[in-house]
Amino acid sequence: MTAPLLAVRDLRVSFRTAAGRVRALDGVDLEIGPAETVAVVGESGCGKSTLARAIVGLVRPEAGSIRHRGRELVGGTREAWRAARRGIQLVFQDPTASLDPRLRVGVQLEEALRLAGRDARGAAALLDAVGLAPEHAGRRPHELSGGQCQRVCIARALATGPDLLICDEAVSALDVSVRAQILNLLRDLQERLGLAILFIGHDLAVVRHLSRRVVVLYLGRVLEEAPADALFAAPRHPYTQSLLASVPRLAAGGGGGRRAAVRGDVPSAVSPPPGCAFHPRCPVAFARCSGETPALLPTPHGRSRCFLEAARDAQPSGGLRGQGAGSAAPT
Repeated sequence: MTAPLLAVRDLRVSFRTAAGRVRALDGVDLEIGPAETVAVVGESGCGKSTLARAIVGLVRPEAGSIRHRGRELVGGTREAWRAARRGIQLVFQDPTASLDPRLRVGVQLEEALRLAGRDARGAAALLDAVGLAPEHAGRRPHELSGGQCQRVCIARALATGPDLLICDEAVSALDVSVRAQILNLLRDLQERLGLAILFIGHDLAVVRHLSRRVVVLYLGRVLEEAPADALFAAPRHPYTQSLLASVPRLAAGGGGGRRAAVRGDVPSAVSPPPGCAFHPRCPVAFARCSGETPALLPTPHGRSRCFLEAARDAQPSGGLRGQGAGSAAPT
């Protein structure tokens, strides 16, 4: 079996706020293989962006392990993190804010190449790799469209010669047609350069199109992980089922689709619920869910953090519905 390019183990990140301690990541495990695309999904505030920033060292983990090509990063020196970032690059959500408004984009690419110890004359090749013409090098970010700015950001990320690209909502700020072009560009770059991609997003249609595996986060914990096809065809965790049910669909006859959103609000990360963090919003929660924290249990295709997984093994012929009936947690 091929060793993972990136292995995250029991990663924990907390922030201290005026309201108290926020556990942004609470024991996250994640693996990405060479040239693989893994997506991380979940509602706002679940820890997706914190995970991305922790992997590149922009926030400091308080516990856990991040290994890139077998090299441990947590606890490393500043120089070790700088060296690691040559292999792991981050593309942010807002392409315009990610670039220096005062400098022409060619200068910004040349600077990235020099910092990586590469020939600054390679800026033209980077622009060509992302589908931009040589004349774009002389323009400032405000003279480019949002899609062109994001192409520049991707080109800058490629300047270090990375093997892992982390895309943190990298297409959510773009028009739908431009979004498709950027997604096709990422797939093309992956095939040509052998890049692995960690794709963080809200748009489940995009996630299904691009990713090989999907990790579902909720309040800093992994609730489900499975291959994309299996997860979208038969989600195991009630939270994943609710997320997929929330996607708007057109009804037969051209009418508006019914939206079955996840009920209730995300609990406070300062004082998360005891037991399963999702149990206050779960339609099938029962007494055990509010008192014990479920482990990530194996499923036919991946893992799920739900007591119902053990019940499925014990009651293969449909005894699950009755188990939660009449004892669901209040909204």
